Amino acid sequence: MKKVYLVDYNRCNLRFCGRQCIKKCPITLSNARLKLNRKKRVVPIWFQNSTKKIKIKDERCLKCGICVNVCPAKAIYVKNILEEPSELIPTHKYPNNNETDKECFRLYNLPTLISGKVSGLCGPNGIGKTTVLNIVSGNLKPNFGRTDINSEEIQWNSVIKNIKESEMRNHFVAISHGDRKIAYKQQVLRVLFEKYQGRTVLEIINSENDGISSKFYQNIMDYLDIHAISERLLEQCSGGELQRFAITMVLIKKADIYVIDEPCTFLDVQKRIKLAQLFRARALGFGSEKPCPVLVV
Repeated sequence: MKKVYLVDYNRCNLRFCGRQCIKKCPITLSNARLKLNRKKRVVPIWFQNSTKKIKIKDERCLKCGICVNVCPAKAIYVKNILEEPSELIPTHKYPNNNETDKECFRLYNLPTLISGKVSGLCGPNGIGKTTVLNIVSGNLKPNFGRTDINSEEIQWNSVIKNIKESEMRNHFVAISHGDRKIAYKQQVLRVLFEKYQGRTVLEIINSENDGISSKFYQNIMDYLDIHAISERLLEQCSGGELQRFAITMVLIKKADIYVIDEPCTFLDVQKRIKLAQLFRARALGFGSEKPCPVLVV
């Protein structure tokens, strides 16, 4: 773990604090004791005139924590972050299009898919949740840090060779042989309008039903309140209604794994609770259906 010292500028009030964080810094104090002809060390915390804000340079900081303790407004705080091991190979890496920035997106490891369990991926935007779903669903082949080749050029044999976890290795072996059926509910819903234009919700669902048990089918229709929109054209549906339809289209499929990207958008609390119950029932193998993994973001 690496300590990083941050400043909350909403709390920082330089007019009343006397800049105690700068005055009490050990490097500031040691510099004050040096003779005039001695070279002084660069202070890690200082007041920047151009921005009128306190700045902290992490590379110079001793990590002593004195500035945190002496700040009367509690504007300085510590955050522990994980350090990236240099010897660790990323599962997937996106090429960097900005030549001035050396950093680029890197993804490490994949979630383990457990039959009969619902697994969830949580986190802020941009940390790779959808990338994980695309890899797990087989839509994106992981490059393991090699940004010089496209995903289409990567062979499944090289992917399987680099996967250490046995269950995930078997998962990708099945995908490479075409033996694994994956039901994937994507984040973008507007593409459904083009695919099913001019058809009612019930017509589409009945035509796409893979023959799941009638009781589970009825539960899906009841829990997601599809009856209320069954006779409506898809382009007439609201955001929440379109979301419920998209989830239904995934759950009525017979698949080996269900991958769901952001199912709760536009749904109220009651519908979200019902949705969680449906996902759990689907994972456990409702009725005559076999247990399978469900991965949700």
